[in-house]
Amino acid sequence: MFINLLTAILCSWLQLYLMQPLMKKHGLNKPKLNDEKRFNKLTIQNKTLRSGGIAFISSTLIVLLINKTNVNINSFLIIFLCCLPLAFLGLIDDYYHIPKPIRFYFQLITSLTLLIISPLPKTIISLNFIISISLLIFLLISITGIINFINFMDGMDGLVAGCMIIILFSAGIKTSLSSYILVGALIGFLIWNWNPAKIFMGDVGSTFLGAIFCGTILHSNSWNNCFELVLIATPLLADAFLCIPRRYLHGEPIFREPHKLHLYQRLNQAGWSHAKVSSIYIVGTFCLSLAYLIGNSYTLYFIALSELAFGFYLDKYIAIPFAKAISEQSQE
Repeated sequence: MFINLLTAILCSWLQLYLMQPLMKKHGLNKPKLNDEKRFNKLTIQNKTLRSGGIAFISSTLIVLLINKTNVNINSFLIIFLCCLPLAFLGLIDDYYHIPKPIRFYFQLITSLTLLIISPLPKTIISLNFIISISLLIFLLISITGIINFINFMDGMDGLVAGCMIIILFSAGIKTSLSSYILVGALIGFLIWNWNPAKIFMGDVGSTFLGAIFCGTILHSNSWNNCFELVLIATPLLADAFLCIPRRYLHGEPIFREPHKLHLYQRLNQAGWSHAKVSSIYIVGTFCLSLAYLIGNSYTLYFIALSELAFGFYLDKYIAIPFAKAISEQSQE
């Protein structure tokens, strides 16, 4: 395990070190080819490279293929390969903006594939036909939603990578899958992604991580365990999810992108650094992970609720007001 972890870390870091001239050559430090109008002046001036997710995805794949005879590694490899088409789509989207319907279609197909290879949905099929179909549709929408939520949260140095390292490590322990290899590759990436970031993971990385997270937790031994693994991601998922109804209530188009209305973005606008905001989310995820691994369900639920309450406190007293963020956004 340690050798594979170390190999993934070094491979990911080294790839990003060597790939930077090539990424600049292909314009991955500039706005997308047909997307210039979606970027404000500050974003255009930002020369940080995107699509760094290529490194932790390819590094993980290399280590998985080297050890594919291992049963646990082979199981994770199957999930990994099912999520790979979404990564290819994300890579294209990082370079040339892909229409939302096409992205949504591929996300639905990936979600359906993850459900098919998971052992958990089999327990639903045995139920009443109407109930089982309703639950499967709910799961399909939920998985697609999580993929998008993780993508929405990838807007701050080290935020998604730092949280997903903890989440995937915890999920791997309980599901006996070899997601620790991806954890290692993410550590190698985080060295470049921490504030001030030199490289972003891009859609190729964020949508892939959302899908791999869903695929991993769907291999839990029970629905209760699956739900508890979702709770570990409360800091990421709650911020993304709660932003949607708030935008709707303020008359904002909920599918507009990009925007700067998430709590993590408004905390940054209030003066908190990228490192401080990301650290808050990572520490929150770590506390939930500890409760999950060494505590019990009630402890996990209590900490999740406590962090939601803390999030409401930050929203009310620290972050710039939601309405003000909308007003400033409209003026750009």
